[in-house]
Amino acid sequence: MTNLSPVTNLRCTKKLLDRLKLPAKQSKPGTPTASTAKLGDWYATYLPLRPKHLVLAISQRARLAVLFPAAPLQTLPARFLEAVRHRLEALCISSEAIEQELAAMGEVQILPTGADRCRATMGTMTQFLQVIDYSQERQEHPEEIALYLGRYLVGITGQRDYFRPNNVARELLDPATVLEESRYALQLCVTIQESDPPIWRRLLVPASLSLHQLHHVIQSAFSWKGCHLHEFTIGEDDAALTYGIRYQFALDLDGGPDRSDQTLSLFRALPEVGSQLRYVYDLGDYWCHEVVLEECVESEVKWPRCLAGERCGPPEDCGGIGSYQEILAALAGGSSPVSQRELFEWLEWAGPSFDPTAFDLAVTNRGLSYD
Repeated sequence: MTNLSPVTNLRCTKKLLDRLKLPAKQSKPGTPTASTAKLGDWYATYLPLRPKHLVLAISQRARLAVLFPAAPLQTLPARFLEAVRHRLEALCISSEAIEQELAAMGEVQILPTGADRCRATMGTMTQFLQVIDYSQERQEHPEEIALYLGRYLVGITGQRDYFRPNNVARELLDPATVLEESRYALQLCVTIQESDPPIWRRLLVPASLSLHQLHHVIQSAFSWKGCHLHEFTIGEDDAALTYGIRYQFALDLDGGPDRSDQTLSLFRALPEVGSQLRYVYDLGDYWCHEVVLEECVESEVKWPRCLAGERCGPPEDCGGIGSYQEILAALAGGSSPVSQRELFEWLEWAGPSFDPTAFDLAVTNRGLSYD
């Protein structure tokens, strides 16, 4: 019996084949007609975007998307494999599972989409292209866009089932890690630093949540509106790494976070009880939240829950914790540099129902259930 060589079919649209300026290779004798790796065949197209032209490739089995620079087109097969590696690393898939998948991918064969193309995958590509157009307007980095596409709900033609490509890829390639993360829930205490009295929330969240998902949980728990940039920091001093949304314009200026906050799960970000990280919302007002892991419990929690808390979250755009503390002092009739006129204008803006001591656990959990 002949051993078949590992191969990956990269099925390219006519637009991409025309750019490659070479006829699509036919399958070689002795190679399988289908890809040998777990993610199956890949479908690719050419995107003439600015500032860089890109290639979008989507795996047939998981609908996982990778985005990488089109040039130089002569080295596209090798760079495609490297883009897949980076994409799987961003999903926190174990290095062993990544190496196994890349070995199973073997040689990349350039093929046309053909009459036997997977129409469902091509339909997903059309959906993704619309999302990419919108993300380009926001100047998001290609890596950030690909990670977002992985969280996009994808449907199966003729069925009511929907799935997220990131989840399917992790289940296909690294089921042991997925199972381990799904067994645990993390109890976190989140406190706005320098708030006096403390403004805090105790949260119970699935360990599998990414930092990006935790961002949305904190936003809801403190009634923030998500109007500004945010950033997570793990580690101290020279060893510190920042995570957030990566925008192309910021990276071009050597700014922005080190990594996307979609690439790290809480299970890895907070490895033991007592571990902590810093979450900053609004890089101007600089609302700094301390996030501490209080307990790791075996529990199949599906949705975040707030267990306790005190005081309402500060209003948006009130100048940061220092200005907010001065406003609270003025409201209490104490010494404060805030004038009566400024206080009146602030109360008019914050609303007559503003109460800095208010906290409603039921309302907070209703908000979390919708996120």
